[in-house]
Amino acid sequence: MEDSEGQQAYFEHNAKGIGLELRLSGLPEHAYLEVRLRNAAWSWDLAQLLDEVFPPDGEGQAEVEESFDLYENPDIVEIYRAFTGVLAQFRRDLCRLEVTAPGGSPAAPDTTVGRLFHITADFGQEGDRPLSLSLSPRYSALEYGRRMGWDTLEQPFFPWLQECLAMYFIDKHEQSPALCPGAVEPGDAPCSHPACEVMSRLGDMGLLSFASPGGESHITQAGRGFIGRLLRETEDYIDRYDIFKDVLWEEETGAIEFGTGAGDDLRVEVYLAEGLDPLRTVFLLRLYDGTCDPFVDEWQAQVGRETFFDEILEPVVNRCVSDEEIVRAVLEQGYAILEDAAESERESRRLARITSRANSSDS
Repeated sequence: MEDSEGQQAYFEHNAKGIGLELRLSGLPEHAYLEVRLRNAAWSWDLAQLLDEVFPPDGEGQAEVEESFDLYENPDIVEIYRAFTGVLAQFRRDLCRLEVTAPGGSPAAPDTTVGRLFHITADFGQEGDRPLSLSLSPRYSALEYGRRMGWDTLEQPFFPWLQECLAMYFIDKHEQSPALCPGAVEPGDAPCSHPACEVMSRLGDMGLLSFASPGGESHITQAGRGFIGRLLRETEDYIDRYDIFKDVLWEEETGAIEFGTGAGDDLRVEVYLAEGLDPLRTVFLLRLYDGTCDPFVDEWQAQVGRETFFDEILEPVVNRCVSDEEIVRAVLEQGYAILEDAAESERESRRLARITSRANSSDS
């Protein structure tokens, strides 16, 4: 790369290293990292830059954290770990990482630090001004699932998502959306509106019935069975895996605590370890916990958009990244706790039966 005279002057002037401000979308404006890189960093590309500031291994990250001035900024470690969490997701292919220079100019992966300085001409004039980069993760759970080749019990998966969403709103919110006459009258062109297409499929599956062409929809007995099966499946996931939504792991000692209020949500990692499809599992849980309720007035407009479902399914990819060893240990201890609780419940019921029989004998 040929450097401009302005760039060369800047690197000579900045004998203490290259100043770098890093910002992460989602963090407050004041919560950014300010670091200094050695002058040789001018030749690095973005991948090398990120590896230097956020090493992929825990030992390297610990060394960086030890260099922080906690007196000057007591929140710096927490901010740094927000960055390393996103970089861990990026390295696991859970998200795309968009990097932009000042003014919103996108920085390509092969862009060098020196060329980034050239983006803003005043760097050569203001040697104390740091280079500023913004990092923005972009999540797409559905695209990630396709890359992973995940299968579901219901195929194809996207239509299943649409059908479950429609049944959810029709049932829980007691809606009775009408089917366009063109979708049910022979000889007419079918309606192409996504919500109408979904309800038409549900009618063909026998899950919805329609009072008349263009009339309101109603859940059939088969539809009630469909909803009941999904509810039982979801409640089973809650009973078996809810304990893993708040796990605190002490790396040095290996100690594991559950339900502290300060732990990580490891449920998706556990679903994967247990051979479940996390897309299906997370979607059902998000329906169950009311995540979709704010869209009650717009679901018919949103049901055809993959980006809408990506937002609902974001926990599949925007999640904690843990080593297999940690997940195995967490699973073992979590299941032991659940078994102990189940044994205590069985013992309580046994004692209750004994007490009931004793009381009956006395009377």
